[in-house]
Amino acid sequence: MQQFACQGLANLSWALAALPFRDVPLLEAIAAAARPRIREFLLQGFSNMAWAFATLRFEHAPLFKAIASASIALLSGQAATEEEEERPAAAGCAALGGPRVLGLVHALALADLPGMEASRECLFAAAARRLLKHADALDARGLPRGCSEPTPGPPPSDGCAPEAPRVLGDWQHACVLWKPPGWAASVGFLDETSEEEDWRAGARARPLHEWLISRFGPTCPITWDEGAQHGLVHRLDRETSGPLLCAKSYRGYERLRLEFAACRVRKLYVCVCLGRAPRRPGALDAPLRVAGERRARRSAAGPRGQRARTDLRRVGHLHGPAAEPLSLVEVSLRTGRMHQIRAHLGSLGHPLASDALYGGGLEGTSRWPRLPLHAFELLTRAGGELLGARVALPEDLGRALATLSANERQSRHSLQSWGG
Repeated sequence: MQQFACQGLANLSWALAALPFRDVPLLEAIAAAARPRIREFLLQGFSNMAWAFATLRFEHAPLFKAIASASIALLSGQAATEEEEERPAAAGCAALGGPRVLGLVHALALADLPGMEASRECLFAAAARRLLKHADALDARGLPRGCSEPTPGPPPSDGCAPEAPRVLGDWQHACVLWKPPGWAASVGFLDETSEEEDWRAGARARPLHEWLISRFGPTCPITWDEGAQHGLVHRLDRETSGPLLCAKSYRGYERLRLEFAACRVRKLYVCVCLGRAPRRPGALDAPLRVAGERRARRSAAGPRGQRARTDLRRVGHLHGPAAEPLSLVEVSLRTGRMHQIRAHLGSLGHPLASDALYGGGLEGTSRWPRLPLHAFELLTRAGGELLGARVALPEDLGRALATLSANERQSRHSLQSWGG
């Protein structure tokens, strides 16, 4: 193992996590070989090794502390990182992101080792300085050249336009939007192609980035930049309603992406699932991987997946009109994998009502105008500002919830708190 180059050790770690293959003696040997040479690693090596050990849940405290210390020194140094050296001089409409920096911050956040709080804070600060330096340079450029207006698509085929988004909160570098159901906030994500093509063919989803350009384009150049997701820093599924964070500048974009990478964003959801979900608060942490093609694409629980965590917060047991057992569930997300709530509850045996993709069947679809999933709170702090919003249950889900009932006090209180 001592004969491996630093990049070789990082690549070997990455390969073990990708398989996945959790061989404790081998991982111990990799850590022992890497630590004495840790300051010889490049940023890519730090990111790959930290991600691999976090993914394999082999939380080797001395190695993580060494990676944090060396990466802080590298990010705080005057020399350009290899990522900057590889970057083209003219970025066009693409954002100058820092996937290696963000990956490193995310890996150390997932490791969640005791005694690492100070190291994580120092790494976060060093990463922020590095990313914001380049973000400010992009903001100074103004509107990127070569960016053209999006091609308008057809109106929804049934003639009923979805409710329009609106601004819930506005700050200097970011805003919180209300994303109604029927809007696709998926630019640059795994299901972008299918949702975009569905809309172009006349399906009901509308691309949210076109609304962003029309609303903020004249004053916020980032909304034109496809490489920066038009300012969107996270997503909600097409049928999911709730608040969505959007950057109005490259500084806001990089800062918010860093907050998400560090797992510092509070994301709360409410949903209705089949059966009697467990009432005891707890974590659903099965790894998730993307499987399937196009419209059948889904997240599947399995050892080869990415780390994911959904926390059950409050559960009410309800009855439908035909006395079918249902649960009203509030959850929080620590990670943000594709269809995470749907996949985790489905793997638990309690898929969302009417969610056929994850085993919910088609019963009661006339009662549910869409998937009964709503993001009701989003909160983070960026650059000293508290950003976020809390949003009540939309009318369409409120009407569906009013058809349900509860027999015991705790569940009745849960139902009434959501207007049922």
